[in-house]
Amino acid sequence: MKYISLFSGIEAASVAWAPLGWEPIAFAEIEPFPCAVLRHHYPGVPNLGDVTAPDFCDRAKELLNGPALDVLIFGSPCQGFSVAGKRLGLDDPRSNLALHALRICRQLAPAWIVFENVPGLFSCWSGAPQSPGRVDVESADGGTLVREFIESSDFAEFLRNVQECGYSGAWKIDDAQFAGLAQRRERVFFVGNSGDWRRAAAVLLEPESLCGYPPARKEAGQRVTGSLSARTTGGGGLGTDFDLGGGIQPCRR
Repeated sequence: MKYISLFSGIEAASVAWAPLGWEPIAFAEIEPFPCAVLRHHYPGVPNLGDVTAPDFCDRAKELLNGPALDVLIFGSPCQGFSVAGKRLGLDDPRSNLALHALRICRQLAPAWIVFENVPGLFSCWSGAPQSPGRVDVESADGGTLVREFIESSDFAEFLRNVQECGYSGAWKIDDAQFAGLAQRRERVFFVGNSGDWRRAAAVLLEPESLCGYPPARKEAGQRVTGSLSARTTGGGGLGTDFDLGGGIQPCRR
């Protein structure tokens, strides 16, 4: 499989796909430190730089030199979607780069696309003219028109653009702590295919294709309500379950 990785960072995708023998055709990164990391670990893979450059797709096509692109992967900047930011959504020029990636997708026409971002994408709405509201929908019997409330989001807008590119697929939220990492890190993953959506769903949702640890199931019981912890130790974040429970050990007889 041949792929191009946009917003490459230090290339987590290539680390994951290397055991499969997949071949990176090009990266796209502009920040100095990640660019230096890419040059060190992947000296033979060109870095196409800014995805908004007018000649980006032309340079990518020259690298392909005939063969069709199998996969385009992009985890566009998340600041506009994150609950820790200003929630500007697709109006944020950084998060709007997701739509630039789809413009590249239209021109390169890969068989598959893989998209990753923060779960805030589901609840963020940039305030575009298609804001949430009521619309008329024809009833099942073809008669009376009924009113239905349609909620929208930047993720819905993203999916509309994906569909316009000719792709359909599936999405899910995965947490890094259940994929072998000692870190709580939820991310939205979307896999799209230029053919049947069921092919994408089989890749993303089929248990046999996954390798990780299932979420822990805790026993029902009564305990002290957890609270935010003011951690004085390193690591930051909300802390462990013990921290959130106030650091209280259960009484054992």
